[in-house]
Amino acid sequence: MDTKDQRSRSAQGNAPNSKIHGDGSPTPEENNYIRKNQDQTEPFDEVENTERRHPHAVRLFRGFFRWLCFCNHTPKADTSKELYLTNSILWSFHDSFHSVPHGTDLAQTSSPQPSTDPVFSDEESSPDQSAAMDELKNVTLDKQDLLDLFDSMCQEAKGMGHDVVGRVVQVLNFAAAVLDSRGGILSVDALGVHLYIPPGAIPAEESPQIVYMYVQGRNHLTPYVQCGPSKFEFRKDVILILPHCAKDAVDTKFNCVKSSSSGNQTIEGGKDGNVIVKSKSILMTMRHFCGLTAYGNPKAKYMVARVFIKDINDTNVMVRVRLFDDTKANLQEIQTAETRNGFVQVDMPGTLEVKRTDPEKDVRINLMCSDTDCWVITEPQSGWQTIQHSILWRECGPDNVPSFPSKIFKASMRRSTERAPFDGYLKVFQEGREEQSVDFALTYSLNVAKATSPRQITEEQVKEICRQQIREQLRGPVAESRLLDEETIRKLCSRLDEPSPIGRDWRILPENLTGLKGHGHGWVESIKTRAASGFLTPQSPTELVLDAFFATSRESDMGNRRTLQELKRGLHSLNRPDVRFAIKVIDDQICPDPQETNINVKTTYTLKFEKDGEVPEIKSEQDQPQMYRSQSLEQPPQRNFTAMNGTREDLGRDRASSTSDLLSSSISASDPEGQINKLDSKQRTDSAYESYNGLDTDDR
Repeated sequence: MDTKDQRSRSAQGNAPNSKIHGDGSPTPEENNYIRKNQDQTEPFDEVENTERRHPHAVRLFRGFFRWLCFCNHTPKADTSKELYLTNSILWSFHDSFHSVPHGTDLAQTSSPQPSTDPVFSDEESSPDQSAAMDELKNVTLDKQDLLDLFDSMCQEAKGMGHDVVGRVVQVLNFAAAVLDSRGGILSVDALGVHLYIPPGAIPAEESPQIVYMYVQGRNHLTPYVQCGPSKFEFRKDVILILPHCAKDAVDTKFNCVKSSSSGNQTIEGGKDGNVIVKSKSILMTMRHFCGLTAYGNPKAKYMVARVFIKDINDTNVMVRVRLFDDTKANLQEIQTAETRNGFVQVDMPGTLEVKRTDPEKDVRINLMCSDTDCWVITEPQSGWQTIQHSILWRECGPDNVPSFPSKIFKASMRRSTERAPFDGYLKVFQEGREEQSVDFALTYSLNVAKATSPRQITEEQVKEICRQQIREQLRGPVAESRLLDEETIRKLCSRLDEPSPIGRDWRILPENLTGLKGHGHGWVESIKTRAASGFLTPQSPTELVLDAFFATSRESDMGNRRTLQELKRGLHSLNRPDVRFAIKVIDDQICPDPQETNINVKTTYTLKFEKDGEVPEIKSEQDQPQMYRSQSLEQPPQRNFTAMNGTREDLGRDRASSTSDLLSSSISASDPEGQINKLDSKQRTDSAYESYNGLDTDDR
């Protein structure tokens, strides 16, 4: 059955087989008809969006009216609209013509040609691509396609004389960079995966390497990550951080597995790399790349229940319930698959804690119709489905085919003439724990859903959007992996690597750094083993600790300033005079910005002279008289505190409070008995604040 959108595309000449004359009119053989079924065709009018005929007089009148509109156009009118109006007059007299909707550019009726202009130029960047990126939420590309796009953009940039080394790109589930001996950090922030390449991991004598990672779900406790280059061996350990969904993960044993063309290999702590299991993520180190993931058997894990729906026909709907391990990579794959299959999401996803039990406790799903007079559950008729415990807790491994458990329900409309929307309730819970169920409210209108379903974009369109995103990011700044210079790191490692008689060396440092605390003696021993197993020279254990800290700070999104502050605190805790040089270097990097030190004085002067309409020149704190410095630092006025620490809304309410006082004085003078307005003080303040917000910026 043809929908209105299909008919509209046919009328605009967007159908794959449509033909247009040189003057823009359709060919006689197409005759601008649409097929309603195999045996009948009928013309329709696009402007009225109905399927009824109109006499030629009406068509003539419409053409004349459009001509009048064209004559009244301003000289600055868009020429494309003028072309549309001119041609629409000619087309109006064609017996089988159906108008293009008003405002549609004729050039838009044909498929746009890809741009051949070089993307690397000295001009400003292209407009914001945020709207385009919204279309990529439920799409993916193959790893090789993304690698080819990245490589081609790098080659084009080099041809234009741009240096791309150190500039990191992330798009969809993919991140890449051309890195040299300075290293870098790759992140797919949307999926919580980070790859840290420390300085020196790529030897200085080696040419820059294309380093990448491609993240997939596969319904494991952690994402499955393919890293490259696969045949390159690093001189130092690189660090990969993966999120996981295990509960009480610190007490869970994980097997971190590397998969390659030669087979699968479990990472043994100390020998093949270091593994740190944290409450929400796993940190692992290695010297060469391959496919990486982690398997484990926790006592409980978090799973996500998500409900999708689509109409089978005008009177039947299909409801699909997905239950999968709670990682963002799994969620992305589910969204992509269901969107491709024509399903739409209903209600928000819910998180369910699933326990490993003996005897086994399955997960039960119940779907009920809200209005049983209009709808009925037809499959299964009971409205109950079960996902077995063994499926939810099957032993995950490299040889298992990844799958996402799901169950299907079908519902039918009792009387097709009513066209009532489908309303229902759905409950998901583990047996014996019904009080911790995840509940969904389902509302789905067959007509509305078709009009609002996500627009399907082609693979070529996806590639073009990714190409533009890669271009923008390759023109960005170089990302640094470490926040301290190499000389400081080298001196710090040489002093902390030597064992201290009282233990104030690299072994105690992790316990004083955020993100590395509480991993015990076993991790320290694995670092010691790993440090002595370098391929070329033994690696510093202090350097391994610092690299792990810098990587976890990126995972926690602490920012450079806070990362350095945490490192300074950790070094202070060692209470060693011989590392004070590093603390001094950190202090020099995190010293307050001069503009921040002047904010108190600037705010005081701004508010003081606001009524006079002038703001004096702001000088540094040292240049201010002692009187102003003491007043600003010792007893700041209340309004200053609000302006510095509050929001724009707080400042507005502060001003509105003064406004309300003026209003109160005015009312008291003109209305001694208080009959004009009996608002309390809070109401007057709120009213004045609303009036203040209604003013333009210049009026304020």
